[in-house]
Amino acid sequence: MLGSAVRFFLLTLILSLLAACGKRVPAPRVEILPQQPAAFWVWHRSSPLTAEEIASLEAAGTTELFWQAVETGWKDGRWQSARIAEPMAAVPDVTIIPVFRIKPDAAFLGDPAAAATFARMVRLWTGDTSIPEIQLDFDCPDRLLAAYGGFLQSVAGELPGTRISITALASWPRSPQFAKLARSVHRMAPMFYDLHPDKPEDVVKGSFRPIADGEDIALVKAWRSCPVPWHAGLPNFERVTVFRPDGKLAGHLRGWDHDAVFFNPALKAEPLGGGVTRFVVTADTTISGNPVAAGSILCHRAPDPDSLAALGEAARTHGASGMLYFTLPGPGIQATHPAPHFSESTAVRPELTILLDGSIRLTNAGTDGIPPRPCDPENPASPGWHVVIESSSVGAFRSGSTGDFPKISVPGNVPPEMSTRLHLHFSKLPPGGSLTSGPLLKAPGEVTWSLEPHVSGRSVKFP
Repeated sequence: MLGSAVRFFLLTLILSLLAACGKRVPAPRVEILPQQPAAFWVWHRSSPLTAEEIASLEAAGTTELFWQAVETGWKDGRWQSARIAEPMAAVPDVTIIPVFRIKPDAAFLGDPAAAATFARMVRLWTGDTSIPEIQLDFDCPDRLLAAYGGFLQSVAGELPGTRISITALASWPRSPQFAKLARSVHRMAPMFYDLHPDKPEDVVKGSFRPIADGEDIALVKAWRSCPVPWHAGLPNFERVTVFRPDGKLAGHLRGWDHDAVFFNPALKAEPLGGGVTRFVVTADTTISGNPVAAGSILCHRAPDPDSLAALGEAARTHGASGMLYFTLPGPGIQATHPAPHFSESTAVRPELTILLDGSIRLTNAGTDGIPPRPCDPENPASPGWHVVIESSSVGAFRSGSTGDFPKISVPGNVPPEMSTRLHLHFSKLPPGGSLTSGPLLKAPGEVTWSLEPHVSGRSVKFP
């Protein structure tokens, strides 16, 4: 039998071990890195940057653009590629990193010749241009991350002097193969958007997943274990999705514009929060050339500012080097904000003037844009942006053309000549942009204007 001293020692040891097991092991400390300026992906674009866009990037402090160069896929033992853009001319203080998009078919990971022929394709694209870094965009399944890492190492070996970076799926750090993948690249850009599909039964109930969801912060935090530098991929785009009456996906609208959606009389808007607006299609209609049948369900989605801020802060405090936004405003894709929106010194500055003929002009003289807001003047829950023009007496207004404004309304639906107030509705206004109505004022004098829900009342004189 054990002696009492030995029994006491063992009992003390066991109690100490139990106490230790009950304590939480502190998470490893993550260094909060100085944040690099906002970077952007440029997608489906072959035209060079305009002078205005270059000035916008300068105002944002942007130093990197990740520009889609090639779309490729592995078929019949070879890469079949489409050139999206040529190598771009240098932009002052901005590095353009070409992105090679690989279609979501992992067959190339099983072919030993794929890396060498991929590198040959890259060299054909670059020509005589020296490219210090390229980015690969491939949605690799978690189970194949180690194989993808081997492929990337082989590509790097074929392209000496060129750094390899990749986009990444948000869930990858949960894979036991993640560390091997990470060791094969220079840096990563995990994408924290479009993480959840819409279920038909939810769509019928009027429930849609936002583009980016603050509930996904746990995925962001998992990236604190990433052993290489990473940027948080965040959304700066909008989408209009069409669903059939049974809630099944019919597709996404192409080439749409905000006014064609927000001011379409066949669409009834219902803001759901989180950057999501549901539209019920009450009659057959056409939206920017896209036919949409009555009974369909439309969903407009834009990044929710609160969710975006929460994801960005989580990324910053868990090791991200900065934010990489999809996409830079430009041809073909509806971007929510101009580049300067993501800098600290940006501002919206609406100004209103009355022209000699009584027309009303709204100008955004600021460096930030007035972001899109769905509008249904008949629905108090979705008033959208509207300039309110008020006069102290009846007789100041007259009927006239809406001009650049998609809609004008008068409280009480009375003629403008019998009202002391006009509402000029619009969907968005970029920095430097303006909207001008037809002649609406007929009496000299002073009127008051406000931009709701943004700017309170100000006075302006009709010359």
